[in-house]
Amino acid sequence: MSDPSSSRNNALVSVPTVADPRPPRNLQDLLRFAVETGENSNSNNNVGPMDPERRRFLEEVLKSMTVDMAKELADAINKLKTMENPETTLESSEYEAALDTVADFVDHIDAAIDFFKLGGFDIVHTCLQSVYPGVRWRMADVVAVCTQNNPFCQGHAVTMNFLPRLLNMVESDSDDECKLKAFYAVSCIVRDSSEALTQFSNLDGFSVVLRSMQSNNERLNVKAAFFTTTMLANNVELRDDLVRMGFVEKLIRLLKSPHGTPHEHFASSLVWLVQNNEEAQDICKRPEYQFEMTLRQLINEYGHDDAYREEMVSFRQLLEIIFNNDNEEER
Repeated sequence: MSDPSSSRNNALVSVPTVADPRPPRNLQDLLRFAVETGENSNSNNNVGPMDPERRRFLEEVLKSMTVDMAKELADAINKLKTMENPETTLESSEYEAALDTVADFVDHIDAAIDFFKLGGFDIVHTCLQSVYPGVRWRMADVVAVCTQNNPFCQGHAVTMNFLPRLLNMVESDSDDECKLKAFYAVSCIVRDSSEALTQFSNLDGFSVVLRSMQSNNERLNVKAAFFTTTMLANNVELRDDLVRMGFVEKLIRLLKSPHGTPHEHFASSLVWLVQNNEEAQDICKRPEYQFEMTLRQLINEYGHDDAYREEMVSFRQLLEIIFNNDNEEER
């Protein structure tokens, strides 16, 4: 929404100054604005009817918000579409600003659907292939926000083949932020969508996840392990496939590597893999892994630090499930 006109500014001279003078752009902003101006106006305990000028301003904002949102989304989409024209001379910052505008709105389901209906999904592939990292990761983030807990947008993300491009970004993008946002988008598309999970599996997406857990990017390690845990928790039927793919062996090796933040998430994923799965448990018992000793060493070293409480819970669960030992002496 554009800045208020000068005449409106004159009408607002009597309105108390608030911490954030930016005009409200959505219902959240409007609520915050109303609360903050209300707190300021009542600072002297003078409770009374809302000032007529303030009331008119708030009513105008509320009445115009939907129209302004649609216009701003459409303007941003049209600007992003110019990327398809090789003669366009816009700076990367202008495209990034357009995506920031989109991001301001699409965290609401209805606005995300409007973004699709206005043609926003048509420029996703172009933006994900941009030479500008700031454009690539911002569009991946927009895709994530649009599809999170949104079956309508998830379905269209599948039919428009966002997953192949995003998985390629996770594996091959030169920018770490792009990798992270692409993985975030993948997880939002796939979670709680059987259609997306089928496409993800057909694209060998879990191999990408496995390689992400082994990458040199710790934040990506954590995201990949957390995704694995979440998918197993919601889709137990995946367990056998992931065991056959070598997830158990890789997680054991990762847990034997120098200790770090991802260990908590590696351990949690492994717990889900070994539960009620003899094949996975037998892999963990192989003598060459000395996995029971690894778990005991980790508990001995970190078990008395509250910062690792959740991690220790997983380690003890692994001892109990795999080796029939709840490690009471270490508690």
